[in-house]
Amino acid sequence: MWGRTGRSHLLREVLPFGVLAVLGLVLSSVTASGAEHVATAVSDRRSVQTVIVKAATLLSFGILWVLRFAILDKLRFPTVAEAAPAQAPIVKTPAGATGAVDASGGSRPPQASSR
Repeated sequence: MWGRTGRSHLLREVLPFGVLAVLGLVLSSVTASGAEHVATAVSDRRSVQTVIVKAATLLSFGILWVLRFAILDKLRFPTVAEAAPAQAPIVKTPAGATGAVDASGGSRPPQASSR
């Protein structure tokens, strides 16, 4: 799936990655700043404050990584249903029998010809 070759597609690959990278930088900066304010309110010890800020930053990067992966995977590699046009199901039947597809897309068993 990821082993593709050739040129990158600007709108489907490069631009979304760049936008998501900048948004990630902004969100992680805001998270670190907010965590610093919380940490100074919780404790006067610098080591406790550092742990709180680092944990918040690590959590925000983890969430951003998962979101970025999901978004870029969806943009670059659409599902099979989105990528391929819908085709009518093929029903194989024995000679002289007729098969049909019901409304749910499943096939009904073939019926022997009455002639």
